[in-house]
Amino acid sequence: MGKLKLQVEYDFDFTLLGISCHEPDYRFCWMVNKATGMEFVREDDFSILLKDKTSSHAIFTCFIEENFCTYHLIANKGTAGLLIPESRNTDYFMMIKGPVQEDGLAELTAQIKDINKVLTVFTVNVNDLKSKYNLPFE
Repeated sequence: MGKLKLQVEYDFDFTLLGISCHEPDYRFCWMVNKATGMEFVREDDFSILLKDKTSSHAIFTCFIEENFCTYHLIANKGTAGLLIPESRNTDYFMMIKGPVQEDGLAELTAQIKDINKVLTVFTVNVNDLKSKYNLPFE
């Protein structure tokens, strides 16, 4: 009898923003809530095995019923390393799951860029990331 191989395909059906801001996660989340009017809530830390060590990363979630989108604010820096090592200069990722309008994304990006302590905000092409499987999936 021949061997069977299990092939798993992940669905990267979300928009990912990279954010550089040197503020602690709780303070940065508060600034995003204030600037955008969203209500991010801290969830249990996201844990992943990185280089034989378990790394915990802060994660905040916000669900907006009007557009059926779930927003996750994820810290790139964890207890044992970076979630996405190739994005070393990125402090946080905002994962947007659901239908996103181009003008709505531009408005959100502008609101985050207007935060005093934010250095930059940019769209990340998930398919170009080597460590894309480190991102949390629900």
